[in-house]
Amino acid sequence: MSPGIILGILLTAMSMAPAARAQQDDATAPGAAPATEAGTAEGDGVPAAGEPAAAGEGQSLPPISAAETLLWLGDQLKGVARPATLKYEFRKAGSLEEGFTDRVHLHVTELLPEGMKKATVDFFTGQRHLSIPPYEAINGNVLLAIFLQGDILEMKRLTEGGTRYFQQRIKFALATKATIADTEIEFEGRKLPAKQVTITPYVDDPKAEINEKFRRLKDKAYTFTVSEQIPGYLYEIHTLVPAPADSAPGSVPVLEEYLRLTSVGPLELTSAATR
Repeated sequence: MSPGIILGILLTAMSMAPAARAQQDDATAPGAAPATEAGTAEGDGVPAAGEPAAAGEGQSLPPISAAETLLWLGDQLKGVARPATLKYEFRKAGSLEEGFTDRVHLHVTELLPEGMKKATVDFFTGQRHLSIPPYEAINGNVLLAIFLQGDILEMKRLTEGGTRYFQQRIKFALATKATIADTEIEFEGRKLPAKQVTITPYVDDPKAEINEKFRRLKDKAYTFTVSEQIPGYLYEIHTLVPAPADSAPGSVPVLEEYLRLTSVGPLELTSAATR
């Protein structure tokens, strides 16, 4: 995510969660953003402005998949037993453009009845900083949806493609083509069991070849690592566009980003904007 894209995250009224499907009628493409997300912008729903729609657009999605269940359902904040700050590191690197490292804080400010929580998010620091409006009652880790929406907006910026195209491809991949694997993470000196969900939303879409700018990014893979053993459930989101196949051995990836949990501690209400 580039600093200029971060303001777009405020448009994240859309939910990547499968529950949103039930609110759509047959005339709405799966995963379509609500009106608050500027869904009428030129190029929405297509690989690039004026080009054919994404595979899966207009099709009915199957029942909620195992991958969607892992990423979106359940009480993901149940491990947060008191007000706390969950600290994540964000890193962007690769040959495509200049990278940076920053941080994201999820502040659980109050525990509510029936497991719900009040929370705020400090996204990035200094000039990149964006304070997202507070959440009044959640039990899921909102950083997953925020990251994905930022990623969608970045893909639009880099390819001049449509917001809805990328949104739909991610949702369709999670619903139909995700792989799930057992793994192990190391957090605060402990090795803990975890699950990894991996998708490659664009690699098999021949329409992507129409867009020259997108061709270099179509192999992008998303890996989500979650664990019931950590507060906040979400351990890492990792995206990777590998170096081209004809690159020299050891070439750096075209683009790589991750958001990774680094620590959980007492609630810190100081804003990351000043640090």
